[in-house]
Order: sequence, then C-alpha cells, then structure tokens
Amino acid sequence: MKFLVSDLKFLSTAAQFIKRSKKAILLIVISSAITLLISTAISIWLGEVHNMRIASIGTITVKGVRVYDGDLRNDAGGKLVLDWGTLYPGVPVTRHFFIINNESNVPVTLIMLDVKSANITFLNSNREVVTEPPPITKPFQLSCNFNNTVLKPDEEIYATLTLEVSSNSDFLKYLARNDISGFGFDLVLIAA
Repeated sequence: MKFLVSDLKFLSTAAQFIKRSKKAILLIVISSAITLLISTAISIWLGEVHNMRIASIGTITVKGVRVYDGDLRNDAGGKLVLDWGTLYPGVPVTRHFFIINNESNVPVTLIMLDVKSANITFLNSNREVVTEPPPITKPFQLSCNFNNTVLKPDEEIYATLTLEVSSNSDFLKYLARNDISGFGFDLVLIAA
C-alpha cells in the first residue's frame, strides 16, 4: 500500500509539472521536430551530392608497345578499353594490364599522357554528351607505376593505373547540376 501511495504522489507531482510547463514542453517538441527535419533534408542533399557514383570507360591508345590481359577488354567497336567500373568521388580505383615491348628492337621509354578536361566526355543520365565544361581543370587524378620506365626488347611489365575522381565541391555540384552518370576518356601510352 505504501508503494502505491508513493507512486500516486509521483504521478500527481508529474502532472502538475506538465501542466505548469506546457509551453516549454511544446517548444522543446517543436524544436526537436524542426531539427530532425532539417537534419534529414541536409542528409538527403549530401547523399545526392557527395555519394555520387559515376560509370567510366577509358579508351586506350597505344603506340610502340602492346598491351593485353588484366582489366582490358575490347568494346563492341573493337576498341581497346579499360573499364573503371563505378567510381565515387575521392575514392581511388586501381586497374591492371600487361605491357610488352615486342614492336621494337631497341629499349623504349613508356610515357602515359595525363588526363585533362579537354580529353573527357561526360554523359548525363539520358546518355547525352554534356557540353558544359567542368569547373576545374583536373577532375581526375591518374597515376601509374610505369611512367618513364625503360622496357628492353621483349620485356614485359605488369602495369597498374589508379584513377581518383575529384571531390572538389564545385566539381560535385557540376556533376549533380548536369545529372552526370558516366564519362569516358582516352588514355594515351607512348613508347618513345
């Protein structure tokens, strides 16, 4: 019985507190709801802009050496391509293939030309070419393990290329504004 009386006393005190503090409690509930809505809206916006994924194919042009296997394949038109798969801004992706110097009787130096904005074709979700140029000159960082490597005749190396899409906020806004869902670019490998 004593337990029941103390419970009733607590409930009575709580009811009086709620009655006196209605406005404060209502303000807290409304503030919490508004904060939740704003947080959800920001999360959705950031999810659309910062978690973009972009499909990519890189056409490879080779002069003076032969490349084969690994992640290389021929597209429907017979062009040699490197499928980068789906890329996320700020996340590096690595691909591999073999390079052999079987077209020259002398040592050659391998040179990979850098990917520049003028060399990139962006496509929107309707697979149409986007004509607006990107807001930055280097939307991608491409690195390789063979630039300036000397290959002797019939020597072969296992090549590694790493591609990273810029996470620059202006570039991400460009991707979102133009509804970009894919891109392609030419990789040029020269044996000099």
